[in-house]
Amino acid sequence: MEKKNNGVEVLYGLPVDGFPVALPHAMRNYTGDQYLETLQRLTDFRPEDEGALDGASRLALTPVRLHLEAMHDDITHDIPDLHINRYTRLLLLLMFGGALFPNTSGNLVNLRFLHHLEWLDDLHQYSWDVAVLGYLYRQMCRACMGTQRDIAGSISLLQVTAGLTAPSTEPASLTNDHDAAHPPIKRRRDEDDLDSVTRWDGMRLSPATTLKHKGYGIH
Repeated sequence: MEKKNNGVEVLYGLPVDGFPVALPHAMRNYTGDQYLETLQRLTDFRPEDEGALDGASRLALTPVRLHLEAMHDDITHDIPDLHINRYTRLLLLLMFGGALFPNTSGNLVNLRFLHHLEWLDDLHQYSWDVAVLGYLYRQMCRACMGTQRDIAGSISLLQVTAGLTAPSTEPASLTNDHDAAHPPIKRRRDEDDLDSVTRWDGMRLSPATTLKHKGYGIH
């Protein structure tokens, strides 16, 4: 049976099946300097301002973007693969922090993703679909519980998912097939109640005096 595409596949073309996007336990205890050293080793980039690091693992995207703009003209058809890979990793960090896993500021990326960017040829083997959806749902829960005011995550993905799962608003067909599949609903007419009021469509409405109190409500 063919698997139905979801919002992540439609919007980003990310794989659904694959290895979980997990972080090694050793990397969970990295300090800020260790993350910056890993960033420099994989991308040959380290921000001059150490204040670009928020906490131990989150990096501001602005210096990354400025660095990419500065090296853009150096990317030519004969540049070594090493430089292409470094450039690609920085672009992916921008995509992670700006589109797939954005926080409420929209200007931070988690450097823990460097673990998955070390081997670029293996990126397609991970289930990024589940990771993006899980992050979005977690941020929605935080916003609902009041721990944060704004919703982080891919809001465009939320809109696409809602569009794919919402009931169709297409007007009903007037063909015989549709009439056979969806017969008109017949309402019971209150013909036996002579005190009922006839509506414009032939329905009869009982007056309020004939309604029995069920014992509900506020007294």
